Amino acid sequence: MNILDKEYQSVFTELDDIDDKNKIYLYKKYNQKEVFQLSCFGVNDILQLERQGIHLSPQEYIDLGGG
Repeated sequence: MNILDKEYQSVFTELDDIDDKNKIYLYKKYNQKEVFQLSCFGVNDILQLERQGIHLSPQEYIDLGGG
């Protein structure tokens, strides 16, 4: 494994950690296991909507066609 491969691996690991933290945050907030079925894009969509004052649970997001 060369230096560039190690750097890419480090970045991907960091992104996975952020994604996991976001999923855990949503799970604790809504207590819905469906959050673990969402892609990182779905999780980010829910968090972006929250920042805009729109609160959707993971199940509501899935019901609306997200995920």
